[in-house]
Amino acid sequence: MAVNGLEFCAERLQAYNPETVIEQTELDEIRKQVDDLLEKVKSSESLPVKLKYVLFDLLAALRRAIDEYQIRGTRGLRRELFVIVAQFEDNWELVVKNEDKEEVRGFFKILKEVDKATSVAARVKELIAPIAPYIPILTEGFHHLLK
Repeated sequence: MAVNGLEFCAERLQAYNPETVIEQTELDEIRKQVDDLLEKVKSSESLPVKLKYVLFDLLAALRRAIDEYQIRGTRGLRRELFVIVAQFEDNWELVVKNEDKEEVRGFFKILKEVDKATSVAARVKELIAPIAPYIPILTEGFHHLLK
């Protein structure tokens, strides 16, 4: 009974603030970037093995979230972005040591694009761009990856 009430409320709220749909072409472009970077990560001989695992897992999660977009929508994709950022933060020291690697830079570029697309569609502020000015304080010059 309570679930029906929540579904009704969600439907009514959606009528007042409907979620904007991310264009399929934009999702396809991001998906292609994810697939290309996954291939680079797999074939990389310069990335530490642990970083390869981390990037592979997070890119696979992002690809799955993009594939599930038609079911979960913008909020579902954005929720996965938060999870990915949290998991990435768990390996921050390893990332900072390898910040000059093309794969790490590519990963940040993709995160920024997903953040921008979902923030516009969900009508919320971006997650990554606002913290970019503070990154140098925390990571000794890592801010250039977010540009």
